[in-house]
Amino acid sequence: GKVYPLLIFFHGLGEAGTIYDNEYQLYHGGQLYQSMVDNGTYDGFLLYPQNTSGYFGNSQYDALYTIVNNYMIPECKVDPFRITVDGLSAGGAATWEMMFRYPKFIAGAAPISAASLSFRDNLSVWKYTPLWLFQGGKDMNPDPGIAQDIYTAAQAAGANMKLTVYPDLGHGVWYNAWGEPDYFPFLNRAHKANPWPLFGRTEFCPSDPINVTLGLTAGFDQYEWRKDGTIIPGATSNTLTVTTTGTYDAHVKNGNT
Repeated sequence: GKVYPLLIFFHGLGEAGTIYDNEYQLYHGGQLYQSMVDNGTYDGFLLYPQNTSGYFGNSQYDALYTIVNNYMIPECKVDPFRITVDGLSAGGAATWEMMFRYPKFIAGAAPISAASLSFRDNLSVWKYTPLWLFQGGKDMNPDPGIAQDIYTAAQAAGANMKLTVYPDLGHGVWYNAWGEPDYFPFLNRAHKANPWPLFGRTEFCPSDPINVTLGLTAGFDQYEWRKDGTIIPGATSNTLTVTTTGTYDAHVKNGNT
């Protein structure tokens, strides 16, 4: 039957709680997201982890991966190919790190007020994953120039990245991000089997030469590509070079799924 997308949200440093308060991580955005589920804008599950330090790390990412795979996918009918991640400030950094650690697991990422030049080093991991970074133009940590440097490198690599900068705002731009008209549609579109054409070009004039690389995240157990609904023999890698017009789509296999 029906399966559902899942959003994992990482809170910021200011929303770290104690073991006796498992609600403070909902302080920013919890009610907004709940309303979006209730009104059908986001027809999926929300998972809000919390820690006591404010900083997330590999042990938390591994625990979340286990919770989702061992419980939420088999018991709650979560779609394993439509898991997205969002976070603000320190949680925005966690958003990046979760994607780096589990690139096949994350179908889309929306980090807010979180950028580091080291994130460019993982471009080969995430360039086919839709990523939308939000940044305040007057933010001092991170500096907007860092976000721009990441975006420049992503554009040069043809990555599936969008950057939104709010010139007159500082660090706290999360509600501006969540208020973007395309924010929830962005989450809803995310799927691991959605191919990305490097540099985003999909339209050509009749006289234009066509030589485009379509790609999906590397590391899945099997890939299958189709053109106009017909399987392409021998097209079994995570990328496909396209030289003719048509409608291309793909299957990915992860384990037995």
